[in-house]
Amino acid sequence: TRKGFLELLRKLDPPISSRTHWSDIKYDLRKDPRYEAVGSSELCEDLFREYRRTIEDAERSKRRLAERQSEALRKRDRERGRTQQEFERKRVRVQRDHALSELSALFVERIRDPESQSSWREAIRLLEHEPRFSSDTLTVREKEDAFRRHIEHLWKRRRDDFRSHLKEFDATHQLPLNARWEEVSEQLSADPRFARVDARDRLRVFESYMRSAREEAIEQLRELLSKTTSAKELIAADRRWLRMASLPEERERIFKEYFANLS
Repeated sequence: TRKGFLELLRKLDPPISSRTHWSDIKYDLRKDPRYEAVGSSELCEDLFREYRRTIEDAERSKRRLAERQSEALRKRDRERGRTQQEFERKRVRVQRDHALSELSALFVERIRDPESQSSWREAIRLLEHEPRFSSDTLTVREKEDAFRRHIEHLWKRRRDDFRSHLKEFDATHQLPLNARWEEVSEQLSADPRFARVDARDRLRVFESYMRSAREEAIEQLRELLSKTTSAKELIAADRRWLRMASLPEERERIFKEYFANLS
Protein backbone atom coordinates (compact mmCIF):
# COMPACT_ATOMS: atom_id res chain seq x y z
CA THR A 1 0.00 0.00 0.00
CA ARG A 2 2.76 2.47 1.04
CA LYS A 3 4.91 1.45 -1.91
CA GLY A 4 2.04 1.89 -4.33
CA PHE A 5 1.19 5.37 -3.05
CA LEU A 6 4.83 6.50 -3.22
CA GLU A 7 4.95 5.19 -6.79
CA LEU A 8 1.86 7.27 -7.50
CA LEU A 9 3.58 10.38 -6.10
CA ARG A 10 6.71 9.73 -8.20
CA LYS A 11 4.72 9.54 -11.44
CA LEU A 12 2.76 12.74 -10.97
CA ASP A 13 2.91 15.23 -13.82
CA PRO A 14 4.01 17.93 -13.20
CA PRO A 15 6.35 16.24 -10.69
CA ILE A 16 6.36 17.09 -7.00
CA SER A 17 8.92 19.69 -5.93
CA SER A 18 9.93 21.24 -2.64
CA ARG A 19 7.31 23.95 -3.27
CA THR A 20 4.43 21.54 -3.82
CA HIS A 21 1.73 21.58 -1.10
CA TRP A 22 -0.59 18.71 -0.18
CA SER A 23 -3.59 20.81 -1.02
CA ASP A 24 -2.25 21.21 -4.60
CA ILE A 25 -2.54 17.52 -5.41
CA LYS A 26 -4.75 15.68 -2.95
CA TYR A 27 -7.97 16.09 -4.91
CA ASP A 28 -6.37 14.66 -8.06
CA LEU A 29 -4.97 11.74 -6.07
CA ARG A 30 -8.30 10.73 -4.56
CA LYS A 31 -9.41 9.33 -7.92
CA ASP A 32 -6.56 6.80 -7.92
CA PRO A 33 -7.16 3.45 -6.12
CA ARG A 34 -3.66 3.59 -4.63
CA TYR A 35 -4.81 6.61 -2.64
CA GLU A 36 -7.80 4.72 -1.30
CA ALA A 37 -5.61 1.73 -0.49
CA VAL A 38 -3.64 3.76 2.11
CA GLY A 39 -6.72 4.00 4.28
CA SER A 40 -6.87 7.64 5.38
CA SER A 41 -6.23 11.12 4.07
CA GLU A 42 -4.02 11.91 7.09
CA LEU A 43 -1.71 8.97 6.38
CA CYS A 44 -1.55 9.93 2.70
CA GLU A 45 -0.54 13.46 3.70
CA ASP A 46 2.17 12.07 6.03
CA LEU A 47 3.53 9.92 3.20
CA PHE A 48 3.44 12.97 0.89
CA ARG A 49 5.41 15.08 3.40
CA GLU A 50 7.94 12.28 3.83
CA TYR A 51 8.34 12.01 0.05
CA ARG A 52 8.63 15.79 -0.32
CA ARG A 53 11.48 15.79 2.23
CA THR A 54 13.42 13.40 0.00
CA ILE A 55 12.76 15.78 -2.89
CA GLU A 56 13.95 18.74 -0.78
CA ASP A 57 17.12 16.83 0.19
CA ALA A 58 17.78 15.96 -3.44
CA GLU A 59 17.21 19.56 -4.55
CA ARG A 60 19.48 20.83 -1.78
CA SER A 61 22.23 18.42 -2.81
CA LYS A 62 21.77 19.46 -6.43
CA ARG A 63 22.02 23.14 -5.50
CA ARG A 64 25.17 22.54 -3.46
CA LEU A 65 26.73 20.62 -6.32
CA ALA A 66 25.79 23.39 -8.75
CA GLU A 67 27.24 26.01 -6.39
CA ARG A 68 30.49 24.04 -6.05
CA GLN A 69 30.74 23.65 -9.80
CA SER A 70 29.95 27.32 -10.30
CA GLU A 71 32.57 28.37 -7.73
CA ALA A 72 35.11 26.05 -9.36
CA LEU A 73 34.40 27.72 -12.70
CA ARG A 74 34.67 31.20 -11.16
CA LYS A 75 37.96 30.23 -9.47
CA ARG A 76 39.32 28.85 -12.73
CA ASP A 77 38.26 32.04 -14.52
CA ARG A 78 39.91 34.18 -11.81
CA GLU A 79 43.12 32.17 -12.03
CA ARG A 80 43.06 32.38 -15.81
CA GLY A 81 42.45 36.12 -15.52
CA ARG A 82 45.34 36.54 -13.05
CA THR A 83 47.61 34.51 -15.31
CA GLN A 84 46.66 36.63 -18.29
CA GLN A 85 47.13 39.83 -16.30
CA GLU A 86 50.55 38.68 -15.05
CA PHE A 87 51.53 37.72 -18.58
CA GLU A 88 50.41 41.12 -19.82
CA ARG A 89 52.28 42.91 -17.03
CA LYS A 90 55.45 40.97 -17.88
CA ARG A 91 55.02 41.69 -21.58
CA VAL A 92 54.56 45.41 -20.91
CA ARG A 93 57.53 45.40 -18.48
CA VAL A 94 59.78 43.70 -21.04
CA GLN A 95 58.69 46.14 -23.71
CA ARG A 96 59.25 49.10 -21.38
CA ASP A 97 62.69 47.85 -20.26
CA HIS A 98 63.69 47.33 -23.88
CA ALA A 99 62.46 50.81 -24.83
CA LEU A 100 64.37 52.34 -21.91
CA SER A 101 67.51 50.46 -22.90
CA GLU A 102 67.18 51.67 -26.50
CA LEU A 103 66.52 55.24 -25.35
CA SER A 104 69.52 55.19 -23.01
CA ALA A 105 71.72 53.97 -25.87
CA LEU A 106 70.42 56.83 -28.02
CA PHE A 107 71.26 59.37 -25.31
CA VAL A 108 74.77 57.94 -25.04
CA GLU A 109 75.20 58.36 -28.80
CA ARG A 110 73.68 61.82 -29.19
CA ILE A 111 73.78 63.58 -25.81
CA ARG A 112 77.40 63.85 -24.68
CA ASP A 113 77.78 67.29 -23.13
CA PRO A 114 75.82 67.94 -19.90
CA GLU A 115 76.48 71.66 -20.21
CA SER A 116 75.41 72.48 -23.76
CA GLN A 117 72.86 69.65 -24.11
CA SER A 118 71.08 69.78 -20.75
CA SER A 119 67.82 71.26 -22.10
CA TRP A 120 64.97 68.77 -22.42
CA ARG A 121 63.25 70.92 -25.05
CA GLU A 122 66.40 70.99 -27.14
CA ALA A 123 66.72 67.23 -26.74
CA ILE A 124 63.16 66.78 -28.08
CA ARG A 125 63.95 68.89 -31.14
CA LEU A 126 67.18 66.99 -31.70
CA LEU A 127 65.74 63.49 -31.30
CA GLU A 128 62.04 63.70 -32.22
CA HIS A 129 62.54 61.91 -35.56
CA GLU A 130 64.50 59.05 -33.98
CA PRO A 131 62.35 55.88 -33.72
CA ARG A 132 63.97 55.01 -30.39
CA PHE A 133 62.86 58.38 -29.04
CA SER A 134 59.41 58.69 -30.68
CA SER A 135 58.26 55.20 -29.62
CA ASP A 136 55.00 55.40 -27.65
CA THR A 137 56.02 52.53 -25.34
CA LEU A 138 57.25 55.15 -22.84
CA THR A 139 55.39 58.19 -21.62
CA VAL A 140 56.81 61.67 -22.12
CA ARG A 141 57.51 61.82 -18.38
CA GLU A 142 59.44 58.53 -18.48
CA LYS A 143 61.51 59.78 -21.40
CA GLU A 144 62.28 63.03 -19.62
CA ASP A 145 63.22 61.18 -16.42
CA ALA A 146 65.59 58.96 -18.43
CA PHE A 147 67.09 62.08 -20.02
CA ARG A 148 67.63 63.70 -16.59
CA ARG A 149 69.29 60.52 -15.30
CA HIS A 150 71.58 60.51 -18.34
CA ILE A 151 72.59 64.14 -17.80
CA GLU A 152 73.27 63.46 -14.11
CA HIS A 153 75.34 60.42 -15.11
CA LEU A 154 77.44 62.63 -17.43
CA TRP A 155 78.02 65.11 -14.60
CA LYS A 156 78.89 62.31 -12.19
CA ARG A 157 81.41 60.92 -14.65
CA ARG A 158 83.01 64.36 -14.87
CA ARG A 159 83.09 64.64 -11.09
CA ASP A 160 84.67 61.18 -10.88
CA ASP A 161 87.24 62.23 -13.49
CA PHE A 162 88.06 65.35 -11.46
CA ARG A 163 88.46 63.24 -8.32
CA SER A 164 90.87 61.02 -10.26
CA HIS A 165 92.77 64.18 -11.21
CA LEU A 166 92.98 65.15 -7.52
CA LYS A 167 94.26 61.69 -6.61
CA GLU A 168 96.92 61.81 -9.31
CA PHE A 169 97.94 65.34 -8.32
CA ASP A 170 98.13 64.31 -4.66
CA ALA A 171 100.29 61.31 -5.54
CA THR A 172 102.85 63.50 -7.31
CA HIS A 173 102.65 66.74 -5.31
CA GLN A 174 101.61 65.44 -1.85
CA LEU A 175 98.70 67.76 -1.04
CA PRO A 176 98.91 68.99 2.57
CA LEU A 177 96.07 67.51 4.61
CA ASN A 178 95.02 71.00 5.64
CA ALA A 179 95.18 72.34 2.09
CA ARG A 180 92.60 74.97 1.19
CA TRP A 181 90.90 75.17 -2.17
CA GLU A 182 92.09 78.74 -2.78
CA GLU A 183 95.69 77.59 -2.35
CA VAL A 184 95.64 74.72 -4.83
CA SER A 185 92.91 75.45 -7.39
CA GLU A 186 95.26 77.32 -9.73
CA GLN A 187 97.69 74.40 -9.78
CA LEU A 188 94.86 72.00 -10.54
CA SER A 189 93.36 74.11 -13.32
CA ALA A 190 95.93 73.14 -15.93
CA ASP A 191 94.32 69.74 -16.40
CA PRO A 192 91.28 69.68 -18.79
CA ARG A 193 89.32 67.68 -16.20
CA PHE A 194 89.27 70.82 -14.05
CA ALA A 195 87.26 72.91 -16.51
CA ARG A 196 84.79 70.11 -17.26
CA VAL A 197 83.28 70.39 -13.75
CA ASP A 198 81.41 73.49 -12.60
CA ALA A 199 82.86 75.59 -9.78
CA ARG A 200 80.53 74.37 -7.03
CA ASP A 201 81.12 70.73 -7.89
CA ARG A 202 84.89 71.27 -8.01
CA LEU A 203 84.81 72.63 -4.46
CA ARG A 204 82.55 69.83 -3.20
CA VAL A 205 84.69 67.11 -4.77
CA PHE A 206 87.87 68.71 -3.38
CA GLU A 207 86.47 68.96 0.15
CA SER A 208 85.20 65.37 -0.01
CA TYR A 209 88.56 64.17 -1.26
CA MET A 210 90.47 66.00 1.48
CA ARG A 211 88.16 64.57 4.19
CA SER A 212 88.84 61.08 2.88
CA ALA A 213 92.58 61.80 2.68
CA ARG A 214 92.68 62.98 6.32
CA GLU A 215 90.69 59.95 7.51
CA GLU A 216 93.00 57.62 5.59
CA ALA A 217 96.13 59.34 6.94
CA ILE A 218 94.88 59.08 10.53
CA GLU A 219 94.03 55.41 10.04
CA GLN A 220 97.48 54.73 8.58
CA LEU A 221 99.16 56.56 11.46
CA ARG A 222 97.28 54.44 13.98
CA GLU A 223 98.32 51.36 12.02
CA LEU A 224 101.96 52.51 12.23
CA LEU A 225 101.70 53.08 15.97
CA SER A 226 100.09 49.69 16.53
CA LYS A 227 103.18 48.03 15.06
CA THR A 228 105.80 49.79 17.15
CA THR A 229 106.66 50.43 20.76
CA SER A 230 109.66 52.52 19.78
CA ALA A 231 110.42 56.16 20.44
CA LYS A 232 109.06 58.83 18.11
CA GLU A 233 112.48 59.35 16.53
CA LEU A 234 112.45 55.80 15.14
CA ILE A 235 109.17 56.26 13.22
CA ALA A 236 109.76 59.85 12.13
CA ALA A 237 110.98 58.79 8.68
CA ASP A 238 107.93 56.60 7.92
CA ARG A 239 105.72 57.97 5.15
CA ARG A 240 102.63 57.49 7.34
CA TRP A 241 104.16 59.77 9.97
CA LEU A 242 105.29 62.28 7.36
CA ARG A 243 101.85 62.33 5.73
CA MET A 244 100.47 63.99 8.88
CA ALA A 245 103.11 66.75 8.85
CA SER A 246 100.58 69.36 7.79
CA LEU A 247 98.49 68.48 10.88
CA PRO A 248 101.19 68.40 13.58
CA GLU A 249 98.86 68.98 16.51
CA GLU A 250 96.53 66.21 15.43
CA ARG A 251 99.49 63.90 14.84
CA GLU A 252 100.92 64.65 18.31
CA ARG A 253 97.53 64.12 19.94
CA ILE A 254 97.09 60.71 18.29
CA PHE A 255 100.66 59.73 19.24
CA LYS A 256 100.23 60.64 22.91
CA GLU A 257 96.75 59.17 23.12
CA TYR A 258 97.90 55.85 21.68
CA PHE A 259 100.84 55.36 24.05
CA ALA A 260 98.82 56.63 27.03
CA ASN A 261 96.36 53.84 26.38
CA LEU A 262 99.17 51.30 26.36
CA SER A 263 100.47 52.27 29.80
